[in-house]
Formats: sequence, C-alpha cells, structure tokens
Amino acid sequence: MWKSFDEMEQLGWIDSKRPKMIVVQAEGWRSGGVRAFEQGAERTEFWQNASTISSGLRVPKPLGDFLILRAVRESSGTCIAIGDREALEPAPRRPVWTASSPPRKARPALRPSEDCSKADS
Repeated sequence: MWKSFDEMEQLGWIDSKRPKMIVVQAEGWRSGGVRAFEQGAERTEFWQNASTISSGLRVPKPLGDFLILRAVRESSGTCIAIGDREALEPAPRRPVWTASSPPRKARPALRPSEDCSKADS
C-alpha cells in the first residue's frame, strides 16, 4: 500500500498526504514485528513455534519485514500486539467515512408491497 500511495501521487491522482500505517500482531509474537519496531530494528526475528488463534496474524517471519517496518516509521504509525482473548471480543460498530467516500443520502425504506426493482429509481 505504501508504495502504491507514492505511485498514485506521481500519476497526479492523490496529493502527498498519507495515512498512518498500523501493524497488528498476535501478542505472543512480540519477539517479531512489535519488538523490532520498538527496538528500532530494520528486520524481524523468526518466531519459533508461532501459536495464536488468529491464524491470519500468525506470520513467523514476514517476507517484506523491512518494507513493512519502514512504511510504519515513515508514516509515523505504530505496531501493536493483541492477545487471543482480545481478538475474540467484538469490535465496536461505528460507521467510517472518508473524504473520498462521503455518506450517501438515505433513501426511504421500501414498504412490503413495493417492488424491490424500483428501489434504485
């Protein structure tokens, strides 16, 4: 994503503003990305016997670890670790709006007798 922002800016599609990049990893992986970030290291260390219920966060050694850490630092972002219990808790639901996707105007709900194909007209 970080590289894509630079490419889109070069094409004139966006300006130079960038979001903060945030890395979220399983708590047991503190010897990996979070630790490398906190210690100012350029690369992560391999996490032996990686174990977490969050299989998508179980990455013993990311392929582009140095690129990830560089993007986080350049964006003034951060790296955080969450425990398995916290990962199971539902996140608060709230709408997210960005400048590029303003909220749509609400349209009236259909009555049960109305044809759904008329909803977009």
